[in-house]
Amino acid sequence: GMTVAVLKKSTEVFKKILKIEINKSSKNKRILIAVGFDNGLIQIWKLNLIKFSIVCTLLKGHIFPINSIKFDFQKQKVFSTCTNGNLIIWDLKKKMGIFKIKKAHQGKIHAICLTRKIKGKLKFILSFGEDNFVKFWDFKNGYCIKTLNSPFLGI
Repeated sequence: GMTVAVLKKSTEVFKKILKIEINKSSKNKRILIAVGFDNGLIQIWKLNLIKFSIVCTLLKGHIFPINSIKFDFQKQKVFSTCTNGNLIIWDLKKKMGIFKIKKAHQGKIHAICLTRKIKGKLKFILSFGEDNFVKFWDFKNGYCIKTLNSPFLGI
């Protein structure tokens, strides 16, 4: 292999990296790298392996530490959560949040997962929080469609 780029923090406002998510599209030879920081900022690098170009974007919307990041490469969306239970859906083309679900969970969101229909279209966002709930979210409008209580509460 060869070194394509060395990625650095764009400014000194960042402190500690808490999460990193990498998504590669072999179809159009692009790589997206998202890094979540302890101050709630998310930095995204878009690497184009054909043009050998790198674009850096800073997403501001969380004020608590980032604890989960996921990509939907087809729709150019990023999903992020922070330690106070907020979930934000970002539009990478517009470089801004589409909507913020405040207190999606009571406390930290441990994990998010994107579910797809048969043809690869995004269907739901699933989240699991410190409150022991699994929630199904409609990514188009941010509404909670279903809430499941974890049967493992107290184990």
